[in-house]
Amino acid sequence: MPVLSLLNHHCDPNVVRHNYNGTIVLTAIQPIFKDSQLFDNYGLLYATHPKESRLQILKNQYCFSCECSSCEDNWPLYDVLADQPPSECKIFTDISLDLLQKSSIRLYQIIDKIKSNECDGLQYIQFLYTHLKLLHYNIRRPWGEYCDCQETIKEILYSTANKFIIEDY
Repeated sequence: MPVLSLLNHHCDPNVVRHNYNGTIVLTAIQPIFKDSQLFDNYGLLYATHPKESRLQILKNQYCFSCECSSCEDNWPLYDVLADQPPSECKIFTDISLDLLQKSSIRLYQIIDKIKSNECDGLQYIQFLYTHLKLLHYNIRRPWGEYCDCQETIKEILYSTANKFIIEDY
């Protein structure tokens, strides 16, 4: 934990922590360029808490004012992002819309399977990272689908991490 506590905060972190066999592991939840900084989150994500709440808690608990991109640009909460129609997606490359749509449909099929407990999702983790990368390099954030893909990856990672069983005495 001492080394991990050196990571800087971001309201849209690029890593998440997990416990595997008693070892804390960082897992990427965004593409990370070589020599780029790893960012953790100190408790409040942009998609779940308004900027004012995040800033106040960070100031009170950690004595700093967050200047991450999601704070600087005042990204909206997930409930606003989730209601955005696909036509509002801002694509900044010449990616095929058909490719993007097919990948998006597959994402939501996987999410539905996981929600209905048809699977634990582990067999889809490679696709989820591929789709996340596709979104990361082609669409302007914030975007609800990006959040959905990240949260699905995190859910799979959490659900497949260590499970501690406390025996009855």
